[in-house]
Amino acid sequence: MKANSINTELNKYLSLLTTEQKELVVRLIKSFINQKDSTSRISIEQYNKEVSEAMKEAKAGNYVTQDELERESSLW
Repeated sequence: MKANSINTELNKYLSLLTTEQKELVVRLIKSFINQKDSTSRISIEQYNKEVSEAMKEAKAGNYVTQDELERESSLW
């Protein structure tokens, strides 16, 4: 789909929405933009630091087993 036809279609549908619905659409669009920004790569040093911290947490027993998670999620 070409940019012009997408813009035309968006404008057509936006004009049919209530103000509340338009606000939700704007928040959704902003979340796409923020997600794109937050997916930038981290350095190898940062990666190694996060892995090391996670390993320490696991060795200290700070984790949830699959069985525990399944029991917990069944209560949702």
